[in-house]
Formats: sequence, C-alpha cells, structure tokens
Amino acid sequence: MQAGVCKMQDEDGKKGILKRRLEDILFELGEYRHMNELLLLRSSKKKGASADDLMNNVIHPTLEDLEFYLHYYADSNMSDSELKELISSWIEAQKNKSFDKNDNKENTDNTDKKDNGDKTGKNDNNDKNGKN
Repeated sequence: MQAGVCKMQDEDGKKGILKRRLEDILFELGEYRHMNELLLLRSSKKKGASADDLMNNVIHPTLEDLEFYLHYYADSNMSDSELKELISSWIEAQKNKSFDKNDNKENTDNTDKKDNGDKTGKNDNNDKNGKN
C-alpha cells in the first residue's frame, strides 16, 4: 500500500482511531499481512492485468471499502484489540466472499459442461442428427 493513499479523516467529529491513516492502523494492529492475503486473492483473478489496473480495480477499491466499513462500524472508544478483531473479521468475510464466488463459478461451469454438453444445448449423448 502506498503511504497516504487512504486516510482515516475526522469528517464527523470522530476522534482517536478514525483520525489515524488506514495504513498505520493495519501496521500497528498487525493486520497488514492479512490485508495483503486478501489483495493477493483478489489480484489472482486478474491474471495479466497491468499494475495500474490492479491499483485502480483491486487495491484502491478494497482499501476504500475497508475505510468505509470502519467509518460506519468503528468508534473512538474501541480498544486496539476490538479494532483488530473488527478489521480481521471484515478481511476474512471478504476472503470467504471471494472464495465462494470462485467456488460457485467453478461448480456452475462444470455443471454446464456435464449437463448441457456444448453450450448449444446438445447433450454429449446425442448424435449429429439429434437422435438418442
């Protein structure tokens, strides 16, 4: 993550946790590597993508989503351990969501090939004339 990309700003009069930069929060709470796992998982779906594409379509949106989540759910009275748990839970939910999408896509693709033959609706058991 690039320093200064996502900043937790005090727009609503919130103090403490929400005034720290997101990057600092992730480092201080030991969630930086955990976040990298999520980013790598999401980036792996974009094989051959340019660095700019990954930054603009994977990294920044993911960090912005976490920042939005923290603005909504975190509060200045949270301890670091509570904030760490909040972030960790969000990252795990996102990883599972990404995994579930991949898993469902693979199951759908395999089912289509087995059940429908060649996407034209012909079954592998049909001959060229459509007879069984």
